[in-house]
Amino acid sequence: MKKLLFLGLFTASTVVSSNANAQAVEEGNILVDVYAGYGTIFNALFRTAYIGVDSDSKLTAIDAIGLRAEYLVADKFGVGLDFTYSSAKIVDPYTKTVYTYDQNGFVTGSTLTPYEQTFSSKKIGVMVSMNYHFLDNDKIDAYTNLGVGYKNRSYAYESTNPAEVSEELGVGTVIPLALRVGVGMRYFFTDNIGINMNVGLGQGGWVNGGLALKF
Repeated sequence: MKKLLFLGLFTASTVVSSNANAQAVEEGNILVDVYAGYGTIFNALFRTAYIGVDSDSKLTAIDAIGLRAEYLVADKFGVGLDFTYSSAKIVDPYTKTVYTYDQNGFVTGSTLTPYEQTFSSKKIGVMVSMNYHFLDNDKIDAYTNLGVGYKNRSYAYESTNPAEVSEELGVGTVIPLALRVGVGMRYFFTDNIGINMNVGLGQGGWVNGGLALKF
């Protein structure tokens, strides 16, 4: 009986110790996150500036969609790349009086013709990221991250009015510096597949999340 009790205690302690030492990520792993983000300062200002002026205006926006990859150079430290795309588009309907003329150039009539003008912005960014993994067990990986890189924003104007000129308005990035400071977590359902979430400031949205892969 004593031998069976000792064997049971030994087995239980071995299992607990094994689970305590298990790691979701470790040195040499490659982590890939595909994510969508919500909340950017630019899109918030864009929405306020245009929707507030004209209630008929419609905003469609992608705050962030991205792909990040990380290589664990040590159990607690990883380096990687983070690519992000975001966009915002305002569609503003308006009407304009269109006149008709006779062969002598005199006005013979007029109609109110509906048109739409669109003002849009797109941004791409790429950052080098450095991550410190402060919590790691067999399912959960939690980390802090710092990213620094390059961003580029462009603008465009379009109109359904043939009298208006649609054009690319050029690059509007005053300081082409992309930054992010955040805290993230991955939860793995299997050894290689899970979900990710990150909360922070800068490129990628105030909060983002999606699919996590481990290789």
